[in-house]
Amino acid sequence: MTAFALASIVVPLIDQAVKRLVTARLRALPLSLGPFGDIRVVPSHIWIMRGGRVPGRRLMWVVWVIAAVALAVSSARAPRFGVWFGLMTGGALSHALETSWRGSIVDYIRLRFWPAFDLADVALVIGAAASAILVVASIA
Repeated sequence: MTAFALASIVVPLIDQAVKRLVTARLRALPLSLGPFGDIRVVPSHIWIMRGGRVPGRRLMWVVWVIAAVALAVSSARAPRFGVWFGLMTGGALSHALETSWRGSIVDYIRLRFWPAFDLADVALVIGAAASAILVVASIA
């Protein structure tokens, strides 16, 4: 449970600190990553706020709380998933907080072959992929 809590707190703190740095330093001029892309401010929206009909922030927080509670309970029952569930919870928390503060999120890594993303997205993907691998490994 400690790994879950720690990852849930550390991911949003680091992601928001990097975003603050990127928005302060690179607002006008991107930082080149050579042939791979660049680091720049790219405004975006979380998935629940995209599309023609935009739900309210209240719904976003209800969805986050339900998911966070489910992942916390699952982490308590299966401690080896703790850090991975914490990464997912922390990434989602970072996006929810930022959407509440700014109305959108700031993605800052833009690769030439992939849509823009941020550390919260990386945490979500790593947490989900590792969890899926652990589930498949436990079934086999």
